[in-house]
This record gives sequence, structure tokens and C-alpha cells, in this order.
Amino acid sequence: MMRSLSLLTLLFFVATVTAQAPVRFDRDWWNSLDKDEHWDFIYGFTDCGRALQSGLNTAQYEDFVSAHVDLDPNSVPKLINLAPRRVRALKQLSGGEVWTEKHGFNDGDLWGDSAVEGRVWVEGYLACKGQRIDVRTADRYVQLMLRHYSNPKRHLDKLADVLEPLLKKSSPGTQP
Repeated sequence: MMRSLSLLTLLFFVATVTAQAPVRFDRDWWNSLDKDEHWDFIYGFTDCGRALQSGLNTAQYEDFVSAHVDLDPNSVPKLINLAPRRVRALKQLSGGEVWTEKHGFNDGDLWGDSAVEGRVWVEGYLACKGQRIDVRTADRYVQLMLRHYSNPKRHLDKLADVLEPLLKKSSPGTQP
């Protein structure tokens, strides 16, 4: 009984430390995500502002990152920033969607009630801002955002416009 309790305590400790450790945006992390999660990270990162006007589409970012990601803990954000200088933007097809709003299509309908896709979007957004990110903090932001979107009248509110006030309420290194 005591051995089981010790093992359970150890597992809880490891899970807690892992959740509080900074996310490593490296090859192992990238490869653990599926295509939708890759795109949600890219959406969050580019919604932060720097890469938004690059002319690249999401598939071009994903292909570039997937081809060059390495074990550097900041590899994915570095590659997203590098992509506009290394990848030639494809010509915009006539009839394709063009988003002219500040945050494009990044609203409450993007990830619905998927906490996993939400967490990856938040991680991308915060990575763009250069903020330290751990899974537990990202999950808390997502839960607060999902609470906002539980009101159906708010589904078109832009994700960044919902997240930014939450970031201002918590200072760096504190939990939301």
C-alpha cells in the first residue's frame, strides 16, 4: 500500500513539474502535433502580427517548418519568422478568400470548443510575443477564452481581442 502511494505521489509530482515546464517548440513537440494543430499554432503565431503580411499561406509555413525543424527549443518560432525570407509566396488565386480584418478569420469559430486546438493557438500567439509558455498556463487561458465564447453572441469576437485583456490581467510568470 505504501509503495503504491509513493508511486502515485511520484507520478503526480512528475505531471505537475512537466505541466509547469516551458514548452519546447522543437522537432519532438512539432512531430507530436497533427496537421490541424500545426495550422492552429501557425494561425496563433501569425495573428500576433509579425508574419501576418508575408503573403505565405499556412501550408507554406507548415512545409517549411516541417522540413527544417530541429532540437532547438525555439526552433518552430524561429522558422516561422524565417519562412517569409526563404519561401516565395504563391500567387493569390482569383476567387480565393482574402481576409482584410486585423485578425482575419481567427475568431471563436476557429477552434470551437476544442481545448487542444485552443491551447496550440494560444501557444503560438504567446510564442510570437516571446513569452514563456507552459502547458498549464496556456490551458488556463483557453478555459477563460472558452468561457467567453460560451455566449453564442460572442462567437465572432477575435481570439486575440479576447486573449489580450487576459494577458494584461496577469503579469509575466504568473498564472491567469
